[in-house]
Amino acid sequence: MRNNPKPMSLAKKIAGPLNVVSISLLSILGVVIVMSNAQSVTSSMESKVESIASFLSKASAPYIRNYDAYALDGFAKEAVKDSDIEYVIFNRANGDLFTEAHRTEQGQDTVEVVKEIVDGDVRIGQLKLGYNQKRMKSSVRELVWIDIFTIISEQIFLFLGLFLVIRRYTAPLQALVSALRKISSSGDYSVRMQNFPESNSDVVEFNNITREFDSMLEQIQGRDLSIHNANTVLEVKVAERTLELSEMLETLQSTQHSLIESSKFSALGVMAGGVAHEINNPLTIISMSTERIIKACESPEYDLAAVISHCEKTRLAIQRISKIVTGLRIFCHDSDGDPFQFESVNKILEDTLSFCLERFKSHGIEMILKHDEVDSRVFCRATEISQILINLFNNAFDEIQKLENERWICVEIKHKNSFVSIEVSNSGPPINPELHSKIFQPFFTTKVVGQGTGLGLSISKGIAEAHGGTLRLEPNFPHAKFILMLPLKSS
Repeated sequence: MRNNPKPMSLAKKIAGPLNVVSISLLSILGVVIVMSNAQSVTSSMESKVESIASFLSKASAPYIRNYDAYALDGFAKEAVKDSDIEYVIFNRANGDLFTEAHRTEQGQDTVEVVKEIVDGDVRIGQLKLGYNQKRMKSSVRELVWIDIFTIISEQIFLFLGLFLVIRRYTAPLQALVSALRKISSSGDYSVRMQNFPESNSDVVEFNNITREFDSMLEQIQGRDLSIHNANTVLEVKVAERTLELSEMLETLQSTQHSLIESSKFSALGVMAGGVAHEINNPLTIISMSTERIIKACESPEYDLAAVISHCEKTRLAIQRISKIVTGLRIFCHDSDGDPFQFESVNKILEDTLSFCLERFKSHGIEMILKHDEVDSRVFCRATEISQILINLFNNAFDEIQKLENERWICVEIKHKNSFVSIEVSNSGPPINPELHSKIFQPFFTTKVVGQGTGLGLSISKGIAEAHGGTLRLEPNFPHAKFILMLPLKSS
């Protein structure tokens, strides 16, 4: 994995290489100066000794020629008074000692200079002059240390000078960073670089950056204000539009509820004749049974068994009427505010058939029921499921009442995974495939004008979906068949 280098400030980034270069250059220059000074000191020392030796060799020539030992001894003693001269020796031409003067004994740091003493072209003697190289080395060493100290001082001052200069000229960049951090932390675009003291610079480019950056912030602040104002206006419009949509939704829900109720009572109106007949039959039984009970009671030969039999028939007829009235009351009830609860599918079907079965019988229509022994429970509003079944039964009745041969309606209850299906089919022909895509559209009907509203199947489909189920047409069946799927809850 690649490691990114640790970031550092621009001042350090620039000062580092510049200091390395300046120190390197100063070091090289220092070495040159030290070497030059050392060479200068050495040359100066050698030149001095050479001058003294030349002077003594020339000045002593007359005295050697005249054998003036006293004068030569004076020359020698005077010469060794110089702190750099260790000894002076005058020899004759044959090498014998003439005179000498010593400061110290000749040591390993003493360098000897030999000069021949001549008189014209004749060699008349020899001069040996020794000087102390140790002092010269000490002088050179002192000079070197002075140069080193000077170089180090120059490097320190150069480093500080570069750092201060670079810091001065990178201060506007620091001001830019500070401004960006403040904007990032607070989102305040009113920040201006010109308000930072560090942004003041005598460099034209930095002043241009400050001016352009502040100009950019002014533009952003203006756009931000415009966006804020636009958002405020938009929020007001959204709130107004939301209120309008809410009112429209309430109106739509109210209209939808009215349509559902209208469809419900329209279906009930279709069933009215059958319901009247359904109630009239048990009323007839009650009437006849009552007359026979009265006659039995008035007869001298009182037949208790016959009275009990007629009373039982009356009780059953009353139960039949009560069941029909209960079914009608449940169906006519406004279920819009009712809670969902678990209901028996068989009970819903039984209550629905209680007030429409007689209508089918009176028109010679056979009702076929197929379901498992296990009752099923669904989480629903029973009245709304009953409305779906009534709509399907009425549509089936309208299709098959005109048939001359077999006429039947079949209701089959099946279990499919976690759903229960209620399949309603009839002996009529299948629905035209061209109408399959339209059959559930609102206000679409295949009935004659005035016979249907075209809302039954549309409303029924909406109710099924509101219960987490579906209502669909089965296309691959020889007769018309609708399948209602509801989430299952076993009893």
